[in-house]
Order: sequence, then structure tokens, then C-alpha cells
Amino acid sequence: MPEEKQQSSESRRNRPKAARGAPERRMRLDTSKLTTAFCNFFTAQDGPEEVVLNFGLRQRWDPNEQDVTVQMLQQVILHPAGVRRLRDLLDQLIAEREARATRAKGG
Repeated sequence: MPEEKQQSSESRRNRPKAARGAPERRMRLDTSKLTTAFCNFFTAQDGPEEVVLNFGLRQRWDPNEQDVTVQMLQQVILHPAGVRRLRDLLDQLIAEREARATRAKGG
């Protein structure tokens, strides 16, 4: 049976409240085909109805190297509205991370 995860309280906080009397929807994430890859390279391309994000891995970081090879690992195609939600989520994540770092430094 595929492993399922429920949305975190963080993502639940970001969604609109359900209409009065309407049952709250629950989202179950099927992670049975989930793969993980470390990426240190990315590109983005904008089209009229989509944004394409490409993620890859550059294994060598030699500044003297003329030709650089990047192994492309994943391409994600998003609707512009999804890109805006992703941007908002990343902005929130970065702000929280910076706040934790500031607290850890005692500032």
C-alpha cells in the first residue's frame, strides 16, 4: 500500500477556509513513486501558458574548466497561477528560515 502523508499544518494554514457547513477537504499525498535528487543547478523558461523549471546536478565546480556538464534530472511544468503560489510559499519559507537564523545568532 502506498505511503500516504497528510498536509502539514504549515500548508493547511495557507489554504482558504472552507465555506460554512461544507466538509473540509483532506489531501492525501501518495509518495509511492516519489524520488529524491540533490540539485545544484536550475533554469526556468516562460511560455504563454506555462513556466518550465529544469533541475540538474553539476558534479564538478572547477573554475578553470571551459566546458561544464550538467546532468539534467527533472523538468517541472507549472501553470502561472501555480508559479505564483510556489513563489509565495518559497518567500514564506525563506523568511521563516532567516528568522530562525537570526534568533540562533542571538540577534
